[in-house]
Amino acid sequence: MTHAVMHAEVGSHVAPSTSERRVIIVAWIITILLSSAPNILWQETMHRGTPWLFRGKLMLVLALLAFSAFVRLLRPLAPYATVFLAILSLERLGQLTMDAPAFLRWFTGNWGRSMMGMQLIRLGATGTLIAVVWLLVRSRRRAFLRLAMPGAQARPVWYLPIRKPIAWSLLGPPMAFFIALGTLTFVLIAGRPDDARVRAAVPLFPLILLLAAMNSFSEEFSYRASLLATLRSAVGDRNALLLTATFFGLAHYYGVPYGVIGVCMSGCLGYVLGRAMLESEGMLWPWFIHFLQDVVIFSFLAIGAVRPGGG
Repeated sequence: MTHAVMHAEVGSHVAPSTSERRVIIVAWIITILLSSAPNILWQETMHRGTPWLFRGKLMLVLALLAFSAFVRLLRPLAPYATVFLAILSLERLGQLTMDAPAFLRWFTGNWGRSMMGMQLIRLGATGTLIAVVWLLVRSRRRAFLRLAMPGAQARPVWYLPIRKPIAWSLLGPPMAFFIALGTLTFVLIAGRPDDARVRAAVPLFPLILLLAAMNSFSEEFSYRASLLATLRSAVGDRNALLLTATFFGLAHYYGVPYGVIGVCMSGCLGYVLGRAMLESEGMLWPWFIHFLQDVVIFSFLAIGAVRPGGG
């Protein structure tokens, strides 16, 4: 990648060369195959599980890493593939841990225990992934392992009422509020809680805040920072942003909200959060926006008004 493409501004349209276009095409193919798209397609058409897809994805990543040592076209994507290898391995290790009898004894019995167990597994995996990304990029700034660049500004975009650069410190809080408000409106339509359940969930609110903070941090690094950190030098900021937003959206097909609507909403959110991360060069604003939205979602999960997967 040329210096100009590597550091082009988000949303810019610098024309890539032929070799760069090929890398971008390969990156899209790899990302879609490693995303939840194959799992969704198989599950929705065959109506059964997809355990064999994990092995297929693992073999694909290993093949990409092996060929990148000999094929010049694939070499820029080797760090990206390494991150995916870590993500797949950690996800499988996390699932095995959650299925272990000792884990089930500690973290089953009620919603709070189950969710805390899951978030502790995710947080441990995120810590390992941070170490992997650090070894690959050797820079806190490139790995987004800081709050935000001082004076970071959001650039004007046509789909938001931003007509001139504005500091993320001014844009972040209202953006987080309105995204959380939109999520609240949607889940209220999806599941109206009765007063008794709301009162029963009130003592859980401190736990909800903790779980939302843990989940948003884990997802922001695993689904965004780790991928952007290793992808932007290969395909440029604009394509890296679109790829990670697509991956993030597909990962939420069986989340809240469920289905195609959930993919579209999560994909759009992923794009906004990705811009926040790239423009601020840190985790603070994407994490904060994600955190407030997760507070809404985890509150409704605790109440029992909505469930992942459309239940």
